[in-house]
Amino acid sequence: MLFNKSASNNWAVPWHQDKTVSVSQQFFMKGWRSWSIKEGTHHAQPSIDFLNQMVTLRLHLNDTDRKNGCLKVIPASHQLGLLSVGAIKTCVEKQSAFNCEMSTGGLLAMRPHLLHCSEKLLCPSQRSVVHLEYSCFELPMGIFWA
Repeated sequence: MLFNKSASNNWAVPWHQDKTVSVSQQFFMKGWRSWSIKEGTHHAQPSIDFLNQMVTLRLHLNDTDRKNGCLKVIPASHQLGLLSVGAIKTCVEKQSAFNCEMSTGGLLAMRPHLLHCSEKLLCPSQRSVVHLEYSCFELPMGIFWA
């Protein structure tokens, strides 16, 4: 995915965990639930064991800091498992957030279910990030990552 914030395309993302993955079609496997179709693509929430085997890489195409909506994280929050909305709120209130300020070309590696958010740009600029998710999990025969 490409996230491209600019003065004309500016948004905030509330605190959350990335809990779903995209695949070519629905299948049945223990621990996979909450199936949906978004823009024609099948999405599901796999088990925490699966998410613990994933890594998200974020390649920064611009300098990224607090003024242009850098990613904020709650360190080690992925170790808490999959959290409800109320548990996320409590965690954010009790723990300090870390601003992931990066230089152009910087690479951030994280678990997808690490609590994270980002704010709107505070000054006219651009913040572009290529967001990639990797997993060593073998999907069932005939199923592909979307």
